[in-house]
Parts: sequence; C-alpha cells; structure tokens
Amino acid sequence: MSKFAQIVADALALSVRNHPAFRPSRRIGPDDAEEISAAWAAEAERSIDALERGEVTASDIDRIVAAVRERLRNSAGPG
Repeated sequence: MSKFAQIVADALALSVRNHPAFRPSRRIGPDDAEEISAAWAAEAERSIDALERGEVTASDIDRIVAAVRERLRNSAGPG
C-alpha cells in the first residue's frame, strides 16, 4: 500500500466524533486566520520537501479528477 493510500485509509478510519475538525467546542473565526495560514504554509513546505526527497510524486489534477469521475460513473447503480 502506498503512503498516500495508507494516509487515506487511516483518515477514513477515524471516527468523526474524534476528528478535530468536527469538535463542536472548537470554532474557527477571524482570530484564527494567522494560525490557519501558518498551518497551511507548514503543510505546503512538508509537501514540497517530500516531493523533492522523492517520497511522493506529483500528478496532473485534471487527470485525477477525470479518473475519479469515471470511477464514480462506473460505480453508480441504476437510476
């Protein structure tokens, strides 16, 4: 299993109740903009570093979206 597939599997296994994004006690507001921006910047840096180390590969988004749409079309039941 690829690292990406493992991350997706792990994420899907999380209970929504335990996921930080769904905790009702945590509201995101304008005061969080700096923290959110810093978190996205750090994630971008991690992603770039992983790409440069060859741990991940880049893919064309249009090809990915087309492949996902095709899978959805093929998996859709009658109706």
